[in-house]
Amino acid sequence: MAVGVHERAYKRLLADLPSDEAGQAEFLATWGSVDRYLVRNIADGALAAIQPLPVGPGRDRPRRAAGVEIVELPDGLIVRQAEPPRIYQLNNTASAVLDLCDGQRTLAQIAEVLAEAFGLESPPLAEAAACVTELRGNGVLVERAHYPAEIRLRPPES
Repeated sequence: MAVGVHERAYKRLLADLPSDEAGQAEFLATWGSVDRYLVRNIADGALAAIQPLPVGPGRDRPRRAAGVEIVELPDGLIVRQAEPPRIYQLNNTASAVLDLCDGQRTLAQIAEVLAEAFGLESPPLAEAAACVTELRGNGVLVERAHYPAEIRLRPPES
């Protein structure tokens, strides 16, 4: 049974990834990256049999996307994006996560700082990762730079 579910999910994934240049351009215009496509479809349950690719929290160094303006409020932050034009209001926890996403700290280090700041017994790694994933999905943080090279829309040019 599980093999059939996995096979259907992978067939759907392969069907969604275009092989021609025009299709690839359209796919990238719609999704921005294969990573964003996977995150959204896994989160929505469309590719439930496919688990997110493991990225160690010690390697992932989230950082803000270009063109993001941040306005501080007493109860969080307002984040404005120029392209596409969007506004997000972040609560204090999401604001703290975003503030720590400087491209230098790893996701594990961010969770450790949150544990210290909020007086937690252990780092909230799952919560920090979920927040980073959501901020990436909304374009507030850049996509992971170390996404596996095996997943490409077209082979590298010789």
